[in-house]
Amino acid sequence: MRISRDGQILQRALERQDLDTVKEIISSKKVGVNEYCHEMRLKPIHQAALNGWFEAAEYLVEAGSEIDPLNGMRETPLQLAACYGHVEIMQLLLDRGADPTHADWRGKTILQSADEGGFTRDSDKRKQAVAMIEAALQARRGGGASGAVTKKKKATKTTEVCHVCTKPGDKICGKCKNARYCSLECQKKDWDT
Repeated sequence: MRISRDGQILQRALERQDLDTVKEIISSKKVGVNEYCHEMRLKPIHQAALNGWFEAAEYLVEAGSEIDPLNGMRETPLQLAACYGHVEIMQLLLDRGADPTHADWRGKTILQSADEGGFTRDSDKRKQAVAMIEAALQARRGGGASGAVTKKKKATKTTEVCHVCTKPGDKICGKCKNARYCSLECQKKDWDT
């Protein structure tokens, strides 16, 4: 996947937490708020969630960012924030309608990511992240049968999507044996030329 020069500048600004540059690039539409800006198929909201940068996440959401876009590993920004214990960002995303039932390409749910706290050593933040996701799941169950969440999880776990367009993808990359594609055209789009 090729990232434009402006996309690379945006990526570095998100890593350095340079909000002025992020705002300038997004507001001038040099890079769309929902465009990939990282080789790992991260959108700006993924990077803000990954880095725990609340101000950028809030700005990106206000600028029209998708709430639940998938990265190359089929993780949502909520899942990344949960894994790293970034509870302020989790709350922002949940308040904006993020799906707490999502599972990544391995079948790992957001609740499991929060509970494992893979990249946070702060047990209080891990506990807080787990409580937030449990509350969001409970709120979802409140309106209907509790089986609805289970069905959603199972469907998400077994549905493999194209690495490029997120349509159902049944073709597996012969090189990495990990990426999936819906067509040869999408696979070619993903190759660096």
